[in-house]
Amino acid sequence: MSLTLRSGGAIDNHAGLAAGLQAAIAKFTAAGKQVWLIGPIPEVGYNVPRALYLKRLGIPSSIEIRPSVQEFNERQRFVFALFARLSKDYAVGTVWPHQSLCDSDFCEVETNGRPLYTDDQHLTRAAAISLAEIFDPIFANRVVSDRPVAKAP
Repeated sequence: MSLTLRSGGAIDNHAGLAAGLQAAIAKFTAAGKQVWLIGPIPEVGYNVPRALYLKRLGIPSSIEIRPSVQEFNERQRFVFALFARLSKDYAVGTVWPHQSLCDSDFCEVETNGRPLYTDDQHLTRAAAISLAEIFDPIFANRVVSDRPVAKAP
């Protein structure tokens, strides 16, 4: 894939991402490594803790801060297509965090009254930990052989 230049000489972000990711995957797979791609986290566009705080104070807002699944899919269309192509070309695995964060209409920003984001696009530690099970396929067949074995005294 060739890089295209935008006016002013800036490299097109999509082309740069695709070329860099493809080069890295090619290098790792050539070395016999299994590669996994981690899909995008929905971006909210609003500072989630602040918005929830204002809501709890009773400050009315007509703004829905939860991103719609349609908005997320449109925003990530390039990434989805790129991952599909790379998965086919290199037999890489994929993990999709948004499938745990979104229902059929919206991507959640809170659970049990607690924010899932520290700002508008970064998950809290608790939210990240809650996604741990989506990574099970990555580690399911992995044998931990570099851990020292304790010998009986």
